[in-house]
Amino acid sequence: MTKGGEEGGLAELRQAIAAKASRLAQLGGISDAVVKNREWMYMLRADTRNSLSIEGHFASDTDLERVLTGRKSAPEILNYYRTAQSAYDRALQQNRDREPLALARSEIRHIHSELFRGTHEEEARGRFRIAPISISGATVKPPERDIEAYVDAFVALVPAELLGPNKIRGLARLHALFESIHPFADGNGRAGRIILNSLAIRCGFAPIVIKGFEEADRAAYYDALQRADRGFHAGFPSPTAGDLREGLQRGDMTALEALLSSAANGGLDTVLAAAVEAESPLVDLRTMASQEGVAEATLRKRIERNQLVAIRRGKRLVSNPNLYIGQRPAVPEAPTDALDQPIELQAYQPRLHIDMGAPQSVNARFHLSWAVKNVGLGTAFRTRIFLPGLTTDAIETPLESGAAPINRGTMYEDKVAFSELMKPPVQVVIEFEDHAGNVYRQYGKVAQTPVPSGAFYGYSVEDIGRPYKVESRIVR
Repeated sequence: MTKGGEEGGLAELRQAIAAKASRLAQLGGISDAVVKNREWMYMLRADTRNSLSIEGHFASDTDLERVLTGRKSAPEILNYYRTAQSAYDRALQQNRDREPLALARSEIRHIHSELFRGTHEEEARGRFRIAPISISGATVKPPERDIEAYVDAFVALVPAELLGPNKIRGLARLHALFESIHPFADGNGRAGRIILNSLAIRCGFAPIVIKGFEEADRAAYYDALQRADRGFHAGFPSPTAGDLREGLQRGDMTALEALLSSAANGGLDTVLAAAVEAESPLVDLRTMASQEGVAEATLRKRIERNQLVAIRRGKRLVSNPNLYIGQRPAVPEAPTDALDQPIELQAYQPRLHIDMGAPQSVNARFHLSWAVKNVGLGTAFRTRIFLPGLTTDAIETPLESGAAPINRGTMYEDKVAFSELMKPPVQVVIEFEDHAGNVYRQYGKVAQTPVPSGAFYGYSVEDIGRPYKVESRIVR
């Protein structure tokens, strides 16, 4: 990729990360519900396996499970997982308490110490090296002496580097600096990545999982570090914050920032999904597309453009209308996939109407009811009615013209979440087949009206449009 192309893609990532971080803050940040979600645990495990893979300690999901359950002894794996879990939990508390963005030398020592608990390097735990060291395959030569002074200068740079709006770039600069200093005799990569993620969480991000399973991923990471620490290739300046910052300025952070940004973007998707899932379920894209009244390809395009967050569950992508980033696109009045309607079928086309009932409160639950009737000429059957993002109910009984209404209802546990979701603009969609097997959609706008008690809202469907044919089936 050219330099211009790299910068262009990075600019888009910056915008996506800022928007997603803002949306996460609106949802309450990384709450206890998010941390208890399985996605958070998957992320912690992925961080452990990838970080250790970068260091040459390869472990499968099965190996990790056996280590965590005590069925296999592997101190490097268990120590990383436990150290990361503890450090990230502390970072979460610091973020929630809005503590100043800072890092203590003792935190760095503690992380390193925990990484080597119960190993053959017990005596070196948390101790800065006192001898020169080289980094295999790297051009940078870490400082030979005054390691504590360099660590203190690194610590002093943390608040300033994370003060600006582009915190990922600040994290990239700090990570490159820590790995260049290489303050310990061993374990600098693992310690540095846990420090990186602790700072990322304190900035409001999820852990940044740097890929390390494949040789190409490890090579990209090392190359990004090599470009970032270019300002120290000719030697290290004095151990002062000002001199180290000047050395960082001479490095090229583009590749490392892009690598961290890509990982941060994916991490934000994970925690956003977990935050929303704590309130309402995630559904596969096909179901959501039907609820939204759009093609599945449209949702995939929104995901590619970072307008909608989705995560993978097995082979499926799942999402939720609350995972839109920024303003939620309006449901189109006329689907783009609408087909021409033959004149001879118009005489038989049903046209449905919905009456909505006000929600009833029973033990803090909602029951929203609606009545459907056919006001057209033909027969409608295998009919579906849904409020985008809320529910789908199927009516299997045919609706003859002027037939008695058929009622459907859905229970909502959370009245606050329900009332928030039902704020305008909300549309109700009816999808049905006519007697010839042609599929139609019909749209109506849901109006929200305060009821006299002031505690709840009443709902009604207005502006029911004419149906649009969206699929033509062979008549058997």
